Amino acid sequence: MRAPGFEFFPDFRTMRRFRDLGDILKSATTIRMILVGGSALVENQTNVSNVHGVILPHPDSASLALYESTVEDAPALRNKILTVTRNLQKNGIAVKWYPHMIHHAVIIADQGRKSGWVQWESVLPYAPRDSRPCVIVKTAKFESVTLAMQESFEKMFNASATPPRQE
Repeated sequence: MRAPGFEFFPDFRTMRRFRDLGDILKSATTIRMILVGGSALVENQTNVSNVHGVILPHPDSASLALYESTVEDAPALRNKILTVTRNLQKNGIAVKWYPHMIHHAVIIADQGRKSGWVQWESVLPYAPRDSRPCVIVKTAKFESVTLAMQESFEKMFNASATPPRQE
């Protein structure tokens, strides 16, 4: 469903038919991300040159372990977090580990510009990865939403730990 400044996709697969992660990351000058595991970054070897900060759940958190017990890719989730952390650190990107599980994957692009936008996917226990609903809003139409997402990012980033260097 699309309306001016707003897009809704019922699942991850449908969204990816319209929006390729690599293309959308290239379209922005500044990107901040809140990720559950970073699967798309790992699997697609996505160029992250525009990414300026990433929050991931702490790979050893109890809440992540509980979430892992509800999804199919549980055995790989912790390793994805470690791999994404290592890859982002190698690219000089600030990475933080949030102390709890994160249930929305969020991309914040070009915050503060009218061309900015925010994309978020709901990541729920027991839900298959490909069934995550996704919403995209444009700053020009929904500035208060994009500002709220940026504020949440900043507060989560400040409340998160810098992970040890992953080699």
